[in-house]
Amino acid sequence: MTAPAFWPPHWGFVLASYGLVIVILAVTVSSSLLRLRRAKRRLALMQRLQQKTANLPAGQERD
Repeated sequence: MTAPAFWPPHWGFVLASYGLVIVILAVTVSSSLLRLRRAKRRLALMQRLQQKTANLPAGQERD
């Protein structure tokens, strides 16, 4: 492999664009995974609250 000093000038732009695409994909995937995890937690919390309200005796429902 030749040294980067002997590469054609456009190769730097090619490598930079590939790097930029990889960074954008990494940010997109990680933010999607974080949002999915938060949604799972919120859903689990809502289900627990619904189970608690369903298990309350009649007349003790809270608004």
